[in-house]
Amino acid sequence: LGFPIASDHSNYASEVKKLTLQINTLKAKIKARGLVIAQLKVNIAEKVNTIQSLSNKIDREHKSLAQLLRNTNEFDEKNLIYLVLSDNSISNFYSDLESYASIKQAIKDSVDIINGVKTQTEIVKSDLEKKQNAEIDAKAELENAQKTVTKSEADKSEIKLIGADKKIQNCHNNIRYCRL
Repeated sequence: LGFPIASDHSNYASEVKKLTLQINTLKAKIKARGLVIAQLKVNIAEKVNTIQSLSNKIDREHKSLAQLLRNTNEFDEKNLIYLVLSDNSISNFYSDLESYASIKQAIKDSVDIINGVKTQTEIVKSDLEKKQNAEIDAKAELENAQKTVTKSEADKSEIKLIGADKKIQNCHNNIRYCRL
């Protein structure tokens, strides 16, 4: 056994009370750890949702960027000389040039948004990984605490049995003493 053998009933009772207190303390820690694990699961679910939302945003920006690039290619296909030599006025040419510049700026803005969202997604993924590792650690601690409770309860039961055996032995000794 991992506990001292008590010499009389009061010592056994004291050992049982001590183990009961340790068991109750461990059970409270287990309950608290269970709550931490539950909160980690909620945080993980939130991070997964955030990652999905960010991924959707990246997809939308990719589609927007693709459209902007198609518009740019369409504009590029028009030859500058064609624009100058066509029947269109110079003001139309400058208007088209301004449209081209705004498309180029929109492309740059879209790329910046995609890069920002990708960075944000990586941060959230890293945080998610940390939360998942914390959950694994918390579960391991919980399992260890549960094993300790089980062992302490077994020790407590054994102390009670030893105490009962000692009582019985003392009774037998008293009966023998009375017979003599």
